[in-house]
Formats: sequence, structure tokens, C-alpha cells
Amino acid sequence: MKNYSFLFILSLLFGLSTVVSAQTISFDRPGAGDGTGVVNKRHANLEMGLNFTKYKATSSNTIPGVLLRYGLLNKLEIRVGQAYLMNAFDMPAGKIKDAGLSNLSIGAKYAVCQNEERGMESTLLLDVSLPTGSKDVASEEVDFVLKYLHSAALTDKLSLGSNLGLSLIAQEYVNFIYAFALGYAIDDQWSIFVEPYGEWTRYDVDVSADAGLAYLINPRMQADLSFGTGLTQDFTFISFGLAWYLGK
Repeated sequence: MKNYSFLFILSLLFGLSTVVSAQTISFDRPGAGDGTGVVNKRHANLEMGLNFTKYKATSSNTIPGVLLRYGLLNKLEIRVGQAYLMNAFDMPAGKIKDAGLSNLSIGAKYAVCQNEERGMESTLLLDVSLPTGSKDVASEEVDFVLKYLHSAALTDKLSLGSNLGLSLIAQEYVNFIYAFALGYAIDDQWSIFVEPYGEWTRYDVDVSADAGLAYLINPRMQADLSFGTGLTQDFTFISFGLAWYLGK
């Protein structure tokens, strides 16, 4: 299973592209948090990104990360994601490199409520990470993430989104996770955002921040660029991505 989970995602892409039709796009890229939008029934989105992260003595690169989202019901989407990871560690004897597939992530997002008049939307997101990846770069435990997502339109161009949730790591440690994104639509194609995010663990409170921009290439495809840094940890990252609607 460890060798074929990435191929499983690719086979879904070709299968779903024959059954979906046009939709209003709602992507979860860019940013650390997830958007509140749920993919419409029998529609699909594919999101891919390259992520390059540099720590003081290590680096971790995602080449690429893939997320496939499919609308199963009117208010419910299912999702599957995976990435190819390349890590490097600076050791006294030299640099050590590891590479391989991440664990397979499966999940669902459900639209709890929507108030179009006030420009507000709330959803629940559950992701489960299965130990299918390479032992060199991935955990051998089942991990869970449950988040409450909320968004509100402050003006015609300005919006505020939030993620609040819990992560269960190795079925033992429960961490609180958060993200708050302030977005601004420059015009019909360009938008920018800034986002503090982090995690509250049993040992510490981690605070990071990122910012970036997205460009709507056409009604079906979006490109994005973002960068970020740790405020309580020593790391920086830059990310490039594409997201598009699958189908005719």
C-alpha cells in the first residue's frame, strides 16, 4: 500500500474528470488554514503546490503536495491528499538526506451554515492521516485533525477567515491549532492575504505568520504564491501552487 497510495490519487483524478461539470470555484490554497467553501455535488477541485521550508540546520521540501476534493453531497465533500517529501539534515559528518511519500490523508468537509445576506459561512473539517508513507519521512501512527472553519465578509473586498481545532497526534497528544486570515480582493483576478497561525501543544505555544497572493488565471484555474516565517520557531518557507476545476 505504501508504494501505490500516490497512484491511487492519480487514478481518482482521471475517473472524476469524466463526471463533473462547471462550478463556482472555491479553493483551499493558499495559506496555512483551510477555506470554508465546500465543493458542489458531483464537482471536483485539484490543488497542487511546491513548498520549500528552511530551518536552522534542516530543510524540508514538498515536491509536490496534491489535494483532491470531490463534492459527494450538496453540503459534503470528501478529500484525499498526499505529498512527496525531501528532507535534509546538517550533521557534523555531513548532510543526511531522506525522501519519500508522506502519509495518505483522507477527510471530509461539511457545510454547517451559510448566511449569504451577512456574508458568513461555517464548516467542519475532519482529516485522518494514515500510516502509508515512507518510514524515512512519515509517521507510523494514525493522526486526526478536526477543525471548525468560519469566514465573514467585512466589506465587498475585505474578508476574515478563522480555523480553530484540535489535532490528535499518535493517538496520544492533543494539540490546539488555529489560523486567522485577513484577505483583500484587489480586483476580479488578484487577491492578497496575511495570516497568523500556530499550535498550542502540551509543551509550548508555537506562533507563525504567512502572507501571499493569488491570481485567477481563468474561471477554472488559480495560481498562488505565499511565504512565511516562525515567530517562536526558527524557520522560513516559500510556496507556489496551482488549483483548478476538473471536468469539461
